[in-house]
Amino acid sequence: MGSDTLSRRRFMQGSGALAGSSLLRLSVPAALAAAQAACSARDEGATFATLTAAEAVELEAIAARILPTTSTPGAREAGVIYFMDNVFGAQLADMLPGVRGMLAGFQAGIADRFAGTVQFSDLSEADQDAWIGENETTQFFSTARDLTLMGFFA
Repeated sequence: MGSDTLSRRRFMQGSGALAGSSLLRLSVPAALAAAQAACSARDEGATFATLTAAEAVELEAIAARILPTTSTPGAREAGVIYFMDNVFGAQLADMLPGVRGMLAGFQAGIADRFAGTVQFSDLSEADQDAWIGENETTQFFSTARDLTLMGFFA
């Protein structure tokens, strides 16, 4: 995920996984409405309505590795975290407890793997990419990737 070519390739591979995902419950109008609300929240620097500040930091760090900032804006600049906050507060509210549990599981092995670090967001980009590589086949990462792509392109 460190290079432009690789992240674009992974996008193309990962976007097909969305077809089988429960995230298809987000209709195009609902996704667009969530994206519009996310843009407004990002521009206003709003606090998160659904996610805790700690969850937002971690999910944003993950999204930023899925669609990193290059010569073009990435997930962070697009405000993808506000899209996630919005859909977890509405259309995907029933998924939030499961995502919270999966995020905790995703974080759980970091301290064992990377001495002195317990949060994904505190890892270097290289270590973040390595940890994602070890976890990219999990349901949590699939969900994070799908929401990142939807939030970015909606």
